[in-house]
Amino acid sequence: MDPVITDLGVLDATGEGRVLVETAPDVTADDILHRTAAPVRVPILVPAAARS
Repeated sequence: MDPVITDLGVLDATGEGRVLVETAPDVTADDILHRTAAPVRVPILVPAAARS
């Protein structure tokens, strides 16, 4: 499946649900969890995108 790319970050859609791959600058994994209706798995280390 194609990744889901939003202004908050990038999520991979897997057979087991969505997995957080990367957060946008100044966005935390908690921000994404609170703003996303679907369940999201968060790996131990999630890189933040570089600021441009």
